[in-house]
Amino acid sequence: MAQAPARRRGVLDYLRIPTRHAATQRVIWPNDKGELEHHGVDLLGQSRSSALGRRRQRSNHAIVSSSAAVFAAVRWREQAITRPALVLLQSRGGEWDEVGTLHDPNAHPALAAMRRINEATTTKQGIGGIERGKLTNGDHFWIKRRDRAFNTPREFEVWDGSSTWAVPRADRPWAPAYFEHREADGRTISVAPEDAIWFRHIVDPTNPMRSLTPIAAVRVSQDTSHEAMRSNQRYFDQGIGPGGYVMPADDAGGLGPAEIERLREELSTEWVGTDNEHRWHVLESALKILATPQTNRDLQWADLMKWGLMEVARAFEVSPITLKDFEHATYTNADQASMQDWETIRNQLDATVEELNEFYIRPDFGDDFRLEARYAGIGALQDVLETAARVDDIRLKGGYATINELRHRDGKPPVEWGDRPIMPTNMAPLGSISPNDVRDDGVTGLDESVDDDAADDGRALRARLALIDQADAQGWGKRRLKNELRALEATMR
Repeated sequence: MAQAPARRRGVLDYLRIPTRHAATQRVIWPNDKGELEHHGVDLLGQSRSSALGRRRQRSNHAIVSSSAAVFAAVRWREQAITRPALVLLQSRGGEWDEVGTLHDPNAHPALAAMRRINEATTTKQGIGGIERGKLTNGDHFWIKRRDRAFNTPREFEVWDGSSTWAVPRADRPWAPAYFEHREADGRTISVAPEDAIWFRHIVDPTNPMRSLTPIAAVRVSQDTSHEAMRSNQRYFDQGIGPGGYVMPADDAGGLGPAEIERLREELSTEWVGTDNEHRWHVLESALKILATPQTNRDLQWADLMKWGLMEVARAFEVSPITLKDFEHATYTNADQASMQDWETIRNQLDATVEELNEFYIRPDFGDDFRLEARYAGIGALQDVLETAARVDDIRLKGGYATINELRHRDGKPPVEWGDRPIMPTNMAPLGSISPNDVRDDGVTGLDESVDDDAADDGRALRARLALIDQADAQGWGKRRLKNELRALEATMR
């Protein structure tokens, strides 16, 4: 595997190095005053930090793991993307024949390699991880580990998009020269483009070496939601039950520093927190409490969270019903929402399959192979498939397409009879039939459609036999069938 030169790391690279134990991770980052501060993983209990510093430190992974709406959206799409069947096709004689699916890895080495995605990852987790990586980081990478004898991929190593980036070529900055990856211990390794499958969500129009993620679109609302939850938790952790100020009863007097410190300590131990709410307290000095009740506006974080859920639903292209918001759900709109959500999955999976074909199947196994996604087992898409089938039926009956043309579009082999157009027998071009062509049963004489001049080469006979077969298959009346048999007899003479 080709290796590219390693890039020198700077100070901020070391500050961003993740630890192997995420639960104990501490990150140092400049705050809004330019001072270095540390942040804990507990997003609601961070201490000695500023709101700006928390926003800068909060990674996409942290948003996925701490936001219920984002977690639900990523989880649903990650699971849904694995349900359609992935089929490997091979071109034989201009037609695409099915080789096998991921459930039959022995059918082809390309399928066998896709069953080995990291040692501790199942095939379903590996395929779903592509979608999770796209939604979380914008990028996701499969690194090819090749067979030494045949130089074809035998397994894949997964590189997370948050620690992997593309380095552009000097002569063509829109194409990658190599990919760099930062290991957990801080080491940087690189691979050539031909040894990586680069999965991308949306290409950044301002920088083709970067990809966009829906988390970036909802980051402002999610940061606001985090601060709202943090403020709400602080209300319960630090709020005083009576909700007011302690001050001397005599406005002319005052409290000394020692008395103030004593009262502060007593407030923190005897008054603050939910454990001390609604308790009776005895004051030994002439003090009074100036009540400042909490307003409803300060506790409107629930509405703020609901607004954040709608923003997530828009950015991740899933319905609020899929995110378990059933406030406005009905049987009708639930089915419609499910169909729309699966349309999103179909568009996304088709794009991922194209990336697999572009960076894996064709370069490593040739242009005669390609992957395809099949959606026959997805119940929510059956209405869409049924509508497509009706459109195909109209195209066939209108003479716009033939059976083999539609089979070729769907990757199916042709059939011997599939090149003949299917036309209703009671339709003909306007003006092509004269009144003399109409029989006594009201049906046009189809024998005139047979070219008498071509009877010698057998075409008239074959056409007449085809009409007989059609009459028998469609259950025409005995009189119609009798007329066709008479016409056949006349042709044979």
